[in-house]
Amino acid sequence: MAQKNQNQAAWITAAKASLVVKDDTETPTPTPGQGELLVKVKCIAFSPIEAKIQKFGTHPIPYPTILGTSFAGTVESVVIRLGD
Repeated sequence: MAQKNQNQAAWITAAKASLVVKDDTETPTPTPGQGELLVKVKCIAFSPIEAKIQKFGTHPIPYPTILGTSFAGTVESVVIRLGD
């Protein structure tokens, strides 16, 4: 039996909107490209600027978007090219 992804994300759908946590079992786990890594995120944190973006709509960003650039987790996969 195939394992379902257990992805969650805190979406902000529009300027000044409340965060909406969505479960996502349809999106496949991404495969890292050259020089990238895949991290299984265990926790996220919102910085003060992210809280202001969400509450006041201070930055022109595309919506919907996912906030939370501070995170901790486990590296699941790394793609490097030897010789670089």
